[in-house]
Amino acid sequence: MSSSVQLLSPVRTVFLDRDGVLNRKMPEGEYVTGWEQFEILPGVVDAIGRLNRAGVRAIVISNQRGVALGKMTEADVNNVHARLADLLAAEGAHLDAFFYCPHDKNACTCRKPLPGLFEHPVMEGAHRRIGKCFTLVDKAIGHRRMQWRHPDRKKPPVGQLTAHK
Repeated sequence: MSSSVQLLSPVRTVFLDRDGVLNRKMPEGEYVTGWEQFEILPGVVDAIGRLNRAGVRAIVISNQRGVALGKMTEADVNNVHARLADLLAAEGAHLDAFFYCPHDKNACTCRKPLPGLFEHPVMEGAHRRIGKCFTLVDKAIGHRRMQWRHPDRKKPPVGQLTAHK
């Protein structure tokens, strides 16, 4: 992974896409419907631990369209996140929050790259604490089109990196 972004102040928050960044992405049209299909990518546990030790918040943002398609339930998604949290905790690491969109395409404003996940009440309360941040996504289109806006600024205060395969 490389970046041409120069940091002028410390990064305080990293937003991580889930599928394709934390775990192996399923083939198009297939979904991680349970823990047995969740294959964490090499280096992820160590990287999250390093973020934690550096005092950087690590927040997962993810589209989980399989819920809208009836391939899985929100309980299934939450179970995968709980198991991931347990795996990380066993290695001394943690994720600060999980936010996901359970809707189908064009059905809401919380599906990335739209801003809805960032407008969640919990996330809104965190805006003032987020500070400088990065968003790591598995597709270049995810970060080019991310439309999050900090409530006090016209442009997002983010430097963005893309995880390349």
